[in-house]
This record gives sequence, C-alpha cells and structure tokens, in this order.
Amino acid sequence: MVPEGMVSDRFNLPDADVTFRSSDQVIFRVHLRNLETHSDGFPPSAISPGSGEVVDLSEPAATLDLLFQYIYPQRQPDLTEIELPLLSDLAEAVEKYQVYSAMDICKIFMGNGLQDNPLTVLNYAVRHGYPDIADEAAPLTISLPLEEVGMHMHQMYMGSWLRYYGEWQKILELAYAEGWRIGHTSTCRISNSTTCPHWLAARQNVLIKLGARPGVLNDLAMIFTTAHGLYPCAIESLRQWEYFIVVKVKDIPKFRTFL
Repeated sequence: MVPEGMVSDRFNLPDADVTFRSSDQVIFRVHLRNLETHSDGFPPSAISPGSGEVVDLSEPAATLDLLFQYIYPQRQPDLTEIELPLLSDLAEAVEKYQVYSAMDICKIFMGNGLQDNPLTVLNYAVRHGYPDIADEAAPLTISLPLEEVGMHMHQMYMGSWLRYYGEWQKILELAYAEGWRIGHTSTCRISNSTTCPHWLAARQNVLIKLGARPGVLNDLAMIFTTAHGLYPCAIESLRQWEYFIVVKVKDIPKFRTFL
C-alpha cells in the first residue's frame, strides 16, 4: 500500500490503467493509450494495463511530473522558470522515452543554457544527435577545469573532447610564437623616441594574460583591450597579434568533426 502523500496530485487519475513509481517513491497513475499515442519508449512488455502492478522508473517525481504532462492534450508546462538541472533531467527523460511532443522545446531550452552549464549541454547534444548545439557548447567547455570535464563528460565522448581540446592548445602555442615574431618599430607615442621602448612590456603583459590554459582564447577582448589602454603606442602591433589569434580560433574544426 502506498503511504499517504506519496501519490502525485496531478497524475492520480481514477480511470488510469497504468501505475508508475518514481525513484523517490511517488506514485503516478496514467493512461496507457496516452503513452502509446505520445511516446515510443515505454516498453509494452513492462506494462500490464489494469493489473494494479507498479512499474518502477529511474527518474525522480519532479521529472516525471513534467514528462507526463506532455502525453495529455493540455497546455504544456512552462519551462522558463525551471532550473537547468531539472530541465536537463527532463530533456534526458524525453529522449529516453521518446516523447516527441517535448523533444523540440527541450532542445531549445537546453540550447539556451549554454552559458550557465556548457558541459551539461554538450553531453546532452552529443548523446542525442544535436550537432549544432554541440558545436556551440564545446568552445565554452575549454575554459572549464580539466578535473571537472574528466568527472562529468560522458566517457564515450571524452576522447573526442580531448582531441578537440588539443586543437585549442595548438592555437595557444601559435599565439605565443606570434607574440615573439611580431616586431614594433614605430615612433613611440608616449616618449616621442624613434623606437618605442614600451613594446616589450606590452608583449609581456599579453603573454602573462594568455597563461597556460587555452580557455583564455575565448576572452581575447579582455586581454588585448587592456593592453591597448596601457600601451597605446603599440596598438597596431597588438591588433595584428589579436587578429592572428582570432583567425586561428575560427579555423578550429567544429566539435562534430571529432565525434
């Protein structure tokens, strides 16, 4: 017998013929015909309509409460106020149970979460075949600590991510080399000397900010805008250096090519 308070308020329909139990022990009573009409992922062999048997699902109640709303002819849930962890769980459940009416809206909202948690979005995109979203999310993951990526990146795609990361690392090395290659012999705008004495300091300033992690290449404006302000006499050389890096970053293959 289900304890009082452990039955879904929304999905406790009196004529329901299928009963599910969430991972946190909440009962959901729904209609088999709605599952059959709106999804392809609930195995018929696991469901005996009208038997009173309870089918256990691996998702928590909060996820199932959203999921089952998509199998009924009603206004769909508003996802604008849902935090990314719950949205991610819903998106995974939608794909798992193939609830087609929810796939596109979940894809849109997951894509909107790129800035907040690009690694979660990247995992979702590569697992479920959304290369456009994967290509947008992947560059943002380069800035994350390697330990975090190692812990949370789906293991099937970790090799792909490391190869992609390697391409960014190569660009960082080229950025360093370009900084040493570029010369600056213009008249100094600060001291009026024929050879600018500030270029070495400007170059050192940028090299320090570039650091050792390729994720910094996502924020070149911060690095070079600061240098422009400190060393206006070297601005043309700095712009040339920045443009070189921008072009190289744009040439990095899309993440989908590493899958």
